[in-house]
Amino acid sequence: MNFVGLTFLGLLSYPLITLLWPEPHAFRWWWRMGGRGVAPRELIDHRKRSRGNVLVVKFAAIIGTCVVLLRQGRVASQELGFRIPGWYDAIAFGLAAGAILIWWTRGMNRVASQMKVSQAKPNDLLREPSFKILLIILLGGFAEELWRAMSLILFHKAGISDVSAVLVTSLIFGIGHVFSYKSVGAAVGRSLPPAIAGILLAALFLIYQTLLVPFVAHVMLNLYGTALGRKRLASS
Repeated sequence: MNFVGLTFLGLLSYPLITLLWPEPHAFRWWWRMGGRGVAPRELIDHRKRSRGNVLVVKFAAIIGTCVVLLRQGRVASQELGFRIPGWYDAIAFGLAAGAILIWWTRGMNRVASQMKVSQAKPNDLLREPSFKILLIILLGGFAEELWRAMSLILFHKAGISDVSAVLVTSLIFGIGHVFSYKSVGAAVGRSLPPAIAGILLAALFLIYQTLLVPFVAHVMLNLYGTALGRKRLASS
């Protein structure tokens, strides 16, 4: 396969996995019913409750797909920036990151203890235990930034400009966050924030030439969004 075909295969792997990967119980029901009928309320509730587990599986699938495609494209780990600049820097970064994660986990537990039992249409993902949300954030941040870095590198190897690569990957990244479709306006509104964030994260990778910088920025962004979401849920 040439680099152009490999590039677009890698590019489309993200939305295909995030949007088309079914929840197992819902898929079995759909298969048994032949794709007809309205899903029962119990199935809808179970699908919402299992969203966290499905996300973990999706992110693992994205990482696995990226590893295979990176090998096909002969992309070395050095091109992804998998390197430690020095022991002192690594220790300082680890201590700072650990302090931030401890602060965030304690805050999440405190917010969770204040949550009301009855909520009107709560975001079920925000009701997951703090350690599980942290796992999803870390795994998701790594999977998405690995996909972005892989796509940018493959675009470069295919002779496509960095500007085009940033714009296309960011557009696809935004589309990959449209989990449900109600209208064109709603889809655009849902995809625009992650698309804009994708431009910034792609720029960070191209500037610093390491996966570490956009990964940390991505995780911090998701930590902030989750903390804000649970705070709003607790106060509603």
